[in-house]
Amino acid sequence: MNEFMALSESERRERVISKFLPFLAGYTACDISRIRLDTDIVYDLGQSGDDGFEIISFLCREFGTDFSQFDFKKEIGNENSGILSLLLMPFSLFVSILKKKKIIYHKSSLTVSHLVEAAVAGEWRYNA
Repeated sequence: MNEFMALSESERRERVISKFLPFLAGYTACDISRIRLDTDIVYDLGQSGDDGFEIISFLCREFGTDFSQFDFKKEIGNENSGILSLLLMPFSLFVSILKKKKIIYHKSSLTVSHLVEAAVAGEWRYNA
């Protein structure tokens, strides 16, 4: 057991929040006062694809969190899964109708709270 996991659950949560939120604010160039536990990583912060991977990597490095059960494609999506895909949705729908092709958009909600709780638990536990 590492030093972090030897702490009580409330101490781990406090430590994760005190380190993770400033990291997110710096990484996303978002004011820390705008980042809450219900903030969505992809839709609110625009962190999909490689950017989302960097956020997960931070938790692995900093707290030793095991994300081996984390479904990156489902939870984070491709690089353009966030706001850009919403802006392009009307065009994509039009093209899909012409091609008779089904389009699947990123539907999962990955919040700051999900990631904090995974770090506190030491592993990702949210796959359905």
